[in-house]
Amino acid sequence: MTNKTATFWQELIKYLPLQKPLLMNASTSIRQTLTAMQKKKTSCSLILDDGGKVCGIFTERDLIEKVYGVDFKDNVAVSSVMAKDLVSIKSTNTVLEAVERFGTHRFRHMPVFDGDNQLEGLLSVRVLSDYIAEQLPKEVLYLPPNANQVSKTISGG
Repeated sequence: MTNKTATFWQELIKYLPLQKPLLMNASTSIRQTLTAMQKKKTSCSLILDDGGKVCGIFTERDLIEKVYGVDFKDNVAVSSVMAKDLVSIKSTNTVLEAVERFGTHRFRHMPVFDGDNQLEGLLSVRVLSDYIAEQLPKEVLYLPPNANQVSKTISGG
């Protein structure tokens, strides 16, 4: 691992291009939430409780696993199908910690909070992957197609 690579993994999340999340109230209907997601062209929404704190996330996965094929009334609240076990990360955590958290929990979006638990944005696997590829292009380009494969020489460059 080069010095640049080692330093990169310790960079703080707050320097990554965080997304501005769609925020919906917990009492908002599933249909209204889906309409807002469609308009914003986003695949998830952070759900807020009555006090304005993030209490869950509603994603395309929730739509497929909990809503699709079920005959819901139009007024069913999104809080009834959102993921309540919200995993988040602090803006002072590192890129490596974000990669580990995404890998451990196997989801695609994670809210980012500052030291005072104020929402700073949303980090996605795609944004994180793009950021890693931009910062470490050679390391990403020369990854073997199989994780267990070790190349004896660098090819392609």
